[in-house]
Amino acid sequence: MEKFLNIVFILITVKVCSQNVMTIEKVNELFFLNSYEFKIIENNFSQQNIEADFYNLSLLPKITSSINFPYQRSISEVIQSDGSQRFIERNFLNSTINFDISQVVPLTGGTINFSSSINGARDFNNNVSNFSSNWANISYNQTVNGYNNLKWNKKLNFLIIKKDSLNYLKEKIKLKYEISKIYVDTQLQQLKTDKIAENIKKTKSILFELEEKLKFGRTIKLEVEQTKMTLKQLNRQIEISKGEYSAGLQLLKRKIGTDLDFELQPVTQEEFVFNKKDLKSSIINNGFDLDKTIKLLQIESNIEKVKKEGAISINLQMGMGLNSTSDELKFLYDTPSQSQFFSIGTKIPIIDWGVSKKKYTIACLEKSKAELEFLQNEGEIDEDLDNMSNYKSSLVFQIQSLKEQILISNNIDEMFVDLLKNGRKTIAEYKSQIAESFNITVEHQKAVNDLYLLKLKINEINLIF
Repeated sequence: MEKFLNIVFILITVKVCSQNVMTIEKVNELFFLNSYEFKIIENNFSQQNIEADFYNLSLLPKITSSINFPYQRSISEVIQSDGSQRFIERNFLNSTINFDISQVVPLTGGTINFSSSINGARDFNNNVSNFSSNWANISYNQTVNGYNNLKWNKKLNFLIIKKDSLNYLKEKIKLKYEISKIYVDTQLQQLKTDKIAENIKKTKSILFELEEKLKFGRTIKLEVEQTKMTLKQLNRQIEISKGEYSAGLQLLKRKIGTDLDFELQPVTQEEFVFNKKDLKSSIINNGFDLDKTIKLLQIESNIEKVKKEGAISINLQMGMGLNSTSDELKFLYDTPSQSQFFSIGTKIPIIDWGVSKKKYTIACLEKSKAELEFLQNEGEIDEDLDNMSNYKSSLVFQIQSLKEQILISNNIDEMFVDLLKNGRKTIAEYKSQIAESFNITVEHQKAVNDLYLLKLKINEINLIF
């Protein structure tokens, strides 16, 4: 029975301890479940999807209707045949019912309109009514050589939808990088605190032995006082480190939406392949070419718009309809009258003092400037990737070197303690050794953290979440 209870106690202890350890993967999972930053990004993406659909909706027919019953009362002065004046009151009611359908033609930029209406006029004073109706009126309006924004919007809309999707994924990966950066920085403070705590424990043990030796004259008082000073310095360091760790931990708690206390598990060295050619291809395909295409299309659209606005424009209208009038509503739709119309108009700019030409020149210069900027940016990609490759190689070499130094330093630490207790080393040398050992351990973990963050940056390039 006692053996069974011990096993249960061990299992419960292991479960509690495991619950108090938070991995970087778990932090990321909780962050994306609870963070306001991610919810804002999702809302923005949903809004962009709705806005992107406006173009498709603009191609559908627009149907409107209206009903109006305007009543008018007037009192006017009328001169009679005998020269006298008389004030006459007039009361009118003019009612209208309209129904309209309009449809754009994306290929040409023209508009087809269909309308139907009923109009009624009532003179209450003379008890006279009159009705008119536009049974059906079909017309087409087209600017022959004008700017067709629908043509350009069709090209741009698809590209913008694709760009919004890529940006949404990039924003998610950036958030993952940011929360991971907070995690590893906080964990590094946790490591510093633990390492200083170990040094404090060792230094207290050394101080105890030195104080005992001082009683029997086997050491000098200076060594004891220097050890006490070292211990004070370590205590100040651990307080600073604890404060920074606590601030980072509180920030993490707010980010992931929890009040529970937990410890952070250090990240391990990330092994990944750095292929410059593949990364450059990812940069080009996952945003660079898309941004370039969108920017140049927008500029070309503006060039055509400026060019058409400064040139002769021709507008064409044509249509036909059925209409009728009657004094009584029941006879209004007996016999219609037909009507057709055709209209052509033109606008000829005569003098604008060269404004149109200058606008066109500016638009062309903007295109040239954009093309040069993209060529410059594309040239900088190789330089950035070279720096990234060198940075990765440096981190891998640094991690391996520091790992070896840690093994050596740990052995030296143990020897230093023994040599110090035997009077073969001074407290000043011991202080220098534990500081060096502390720096090596911290720098090793920092290099591991930086390599982990570098992988996240590469994941952002490859759009890997």
